[in-house]
Order: sequence, then C-alpha cells, then structure tokens
Amino acid sequence: PPDEHFTLAVDPTSWTWGDDLSGLSLEVTFGSTDLTLGTHYTLTVNGVVYDGTDGKTMSDAVNAIKALKPGTYTIRAQGISDYASSSDEAAITIEKAKLNLNIGVSPATKVGSGSVTIQVSLGSGWPAAVDGTELKQLTVTRDGTAQDPISLTYNESTKQYNAISFSVSNADASYTFGIPSGAIIYDSDCYALNI
Repeated sequence: PPDEHFTLAVDPTSWTWGDDLSGLSLEVTFGSTDLTLGTHYTLTVNGVVYDGTDGKTMSDAVNAIKALKPGTYTIRAQGISDYASSSDEAAITIEKAKLNLNIGVSPATKVGSGSVTIQVSLGSGWPAAVDGTELKQLTVTRDGTAQDPISLTYNESTKQYNAISFSVSNADASYTFGIPSGAIIYDSDCYALNI
C-alpha cells in the first residue's frame, strides 16, 4: 500500500499542561479504513512502542501522551504486516501552564511621603497542584537597591493575601516589588511563573 494513504491523526495537537484531555484521540487509517493497533500498525510515543499487547494498548498510548511534560513531541505510526512499508507522524505541542501572581500597588504613583497599599493575589486558574498560599514575603528594591522585605499573610477565609500598607518617603524614588527566588515551589518543566 502507498504511504500517502496511511494516516495518523491526533486531536488535539496542542494544549497547555494541565488541560482536560478527556477528549484526546488517536486514529490511524488507510484511506477511509480504520486500522487496528497491533494488527496493522504500532505507535511510538516518547520512545516507547505500543503494539496492542498487555500494557501497550491504545489506552496506554493515550495515557502516555496525557502524561507528557511540556515540549514538542513526535508520535509515529508504523505499519506492520500488509502495511509494513507505510508510516506517518504527527507532532504535538504542550505549553507550560501559567502561574499568574498579581502584585497591585495603589496608587501606582505617589507624590510626596505617605503610604501605598499593596495587594498580592493569585491569578485566575491557579492550579491546585501548586500551593500559592505559602508566600511569606515580598522583595523590595528602591532605585535598584534591595530593601528589607515585606511580610505577607494569607487569609484562609477570604482565600486572598491581606493588603499591606507600605510607607514611602518624600523622595523621588522608584520601588519594585517581587517574590524571593524559590518562594513558590513548582515544577518549572510544567509551569511558568508570571508576575
């Protein structure tokens, strides 16, 4: 059989880590004929060959794809028996999930001395797998020079960090607020922290 009729279809071909993949499907066809794993072809997912035997079923291959960390992967269908000269590949791309941490300062610009209110919040869609409630401090820099950190408290009843009042002196200065390195533990292979 000619290669151009042997087709591997993966749907979807791209998603974000942690997305619901209950509808993920793999299908290998020859023309309009559905082919069977182990009878007509094998699948290779991340270096593992699935041939329809115990532990190497279509369900196992789909679960292996669902378990992949972010990156770009090639899934390969290789024909066997009557289809031995046929193969096809499909690329899938898994993006890192975004951990959005918001640091709001009000007012954003202050003339003269006084105080500003800082509100830290976890962005929408924060995954349950990452504990964003353990943040204890904000870093502070004034005109590029590190200052004493600010303490944070997470309020379990409101599910938010308590607002902080921060005093600024009567000076022409620029302040930057951030989080200490390693303050939120997450798998950097799977998540990207956005502040």
